[in-house]
Amino acid sequence: MNKFSPLAVIDIGSNSIRLVIFDCKKKFAIPIFNEKTQCGLGSDLRISKMLPNEACLRANKVIERYISISRSINCELVIVGTAAIREALNGKEFVHKINQNFNVSILILSSKEEARFSYLGVLSSFNDPKGFIGDLGGGSLELVSSKDIKFENTITLPLGTLQFRDIYKKKEELTELIDKYLDQSSWLKNEKNKSFYAIGGAWRSLAKVFMSWSNYPISVIHHYEISLSRAVDICRVLSNLNYSLKSMSVISKSRRKSVPYSALLLERILLKIEPQNIIFSSYGLREGILFDRLDENDKKEDSLVSYCRKISKNESRFYENIKNYFKWLHPIIKKFPDNELRLAEAACYLSDIAWKIHPEYRAEFALKKVIYAPFVEVNHSERLYIAKVLFKRYKGDLEKNKEYNEYNILSASRLERAIIIGVALDFAYTITGSSSGNIFDCEMSFNKNNLLISLKNNLKINYNRACDKKIKILSNLLKCEYKVINL
Repeated sequence: MNKFSPLAVIDIGSNSIRLVIFDCKKKFAIPIFNEKTQCGLGSDLRISKMLPNEACLRANKVIERYISISRSINCELVIVGTAAIREALNGKEFVHKINQNFNVSILILSSKEEARFSYLGVLSSFNDPKGFIGDLGGGSLELVSSKDIKFENTITLPLGTLQFRDIYKKKEELTELIDKYLDQSSWLKNEKNKSFYAIGGAWRSLAKVFMSWSNYPISVIHHYEISLSRAVDICRVLSNLNYSLKSMSVISKSRRKSVPYSALLLERILLKIEPQNIIFSSYGLREGILFDRLDENDKKEDSLVSYCRKISKNESRFYENIKNYFKWLHPIIKKFPDNELRLAEAACYLSDIAWKIHPEYRAEFALKKVIYAPFVEVNHSERLYIAKVLFKRYKGDLEKNKEYNEYNILSASRLERAIIIGVALDFAYTITGSSSGNIFDCEMSFNKNNLLISLKNNLKINYNRACDKKIKILSNLLKCEYKVINL
């Protein structure tokens, strides 16, 4: 059994303080505790250049609680302070008192370090990101290119949400100010027609509004993407709305005040740089801190496949057999696009996740579990691909399940290939007796236009009418005939 080795990160931000405890120090780590408390350390920074006393008292209590929780489960603890701590005249004094009182060592991040960790958070949670990253916090906005590994062009701008909440009387002035700052970064013009990765609670709130207004069916913010033109149109509407409107009900009241400004800021970035699209990220600085602590081999692993393997080990009935399913499938999927093979492997690992559920609800359960799983390094189309595989593996009726069809998240050709994998897995579970038998006693191969099913040992006995029906469906999907051979 793996040793429990959690990592706790306390992020002391300008607006809020958050504790995230990751269950392990791996790329596919899952938060087992995630809590945020609004403290407003940077609420008065623009005017007084100081952390307010009342906010410091609140923050002190919150940090004490988070340190206590982290130590109670023996976490490795990392505490960082960002823009407000860095810029306030009494920031170092505040940190010194906490260090002394609780025997910790808070790292005050420089603007470049803050941008670096945000970059690493995106690098760890997207499959080969191409474009530039914007991390919007309460005190500042960090911008960095995904290819700028030396962080030579990284820039921090004083455009955080606490700085400019009330934009109604000074929108034109703010627009000029934002544009002025963006014009200082000549490297941004090189990011045209690439992707913009948006990090931060304020921009995640915009994503929630975008999803709500369009009735988008997958309410997972990570890797939710929207085209440049549509994003600009919606930002223009949001930047002119009163934050008290009912249309904002999908986000918390504390976030609503920042919506008009964060929409205006996003609009100006999109118009200035003209990226191909905007992709929202739920991962950022804290995940970047975790990623930074991994060894080079762990950094390179496919977190999707690794996570699914972990789930399979914990939840499957016969993991030692199930882990062979992907290799067994190879003859019928070897010509699939390369980027779908990892999805097929992930689906194989997850193919037994609904066995404890009532048979009538297994297909829907498996689909939903994948839709809302804490996957990273997959976009929404890939997430739905895996979900549809498992839906068919559990004999789900696609004609009755059209919840995601109208948005064309998954193309017809990709859906067809997902169905092939799902039907093949359904057959595998039937002939092996829910994967209790050795799947390699059933070998699949092609001979001209025939799908050959070669059976030996116990699987010759296991082959019945139900198996034959599933193979017939599979061969029809593969547009070929089939033949069963007893060895």
